[in-house]
Amino acid sequence: MPLAPKDSGLSETSDVDMHEQGDHQSRARMPSKPLITPQQRGFIQELARENWMPMRNRHALGRKFELRPAALPSLRVVQNIVHHYRRTRLGGNDKRKAIVEAVRRAAFNGREDDHDALTFTSDYEESGMPVVGNGSDARPFLVGMPTKALLRNAVRDPGIFVLHLDATFKLNSVGYTVLVCGINDASRSFHLLALFITSQLQEGH
Repeated sequence: MPLAPKDSGLSETSDVDMHEQGDHQSRARMPSKPLITPQQRGFIQELARENWMPMRNRHALGRKFELRPAALPSLRVVQNIVHHYRRTRLGGNDKRKAIVEAVRRAAFNGREDDHDALTFTSDYEESGMPVVGNGSDARPFLVGMPTKALLRNAVRDPGIFVLHLDATFKLNSVGYTVLVCGINDASRSFHLLALFITSQLQEGH
């Protein structure tokens, strides 16, 4: 005789479970770029006044605010802040053309008054105009600035004075070095002769 079906206790539902083997990749949201806070911007500008390079400025920012490397603003962001601040607040908008014109305009011509500042360089063009370098190793920037009155301090017996050179610059800045050139006489008095601005420091061995 046929058997009657037994109730298995199963009920019909609309739930479906699917399983797939293998690696799965899903598109993740790109991490947001670190934002500069007003305090961090002010710190960057403070270092810009000290002529710090943007890369060094960025490292100092991480130490000051205890930021992980991934949380630091990009170098381009720091560069933009530094360059904008120098251009708008520090007058750092001098172009090489304007500097060359200023040096040549004040070049020695023999018609200066005793206390007029004049300029000279280590090289001159055939026309007699001073050659002004661009600050590179191949073409260093070196300009001297005396006056006629200052140069007269050296009109004396070279055996009775000592030539004195002193460099004034900060080790933590990148500003061009200013060399102070003068003499010390027998009474140990210092007499200024000229100031030099140079882009490179070289030591002979």
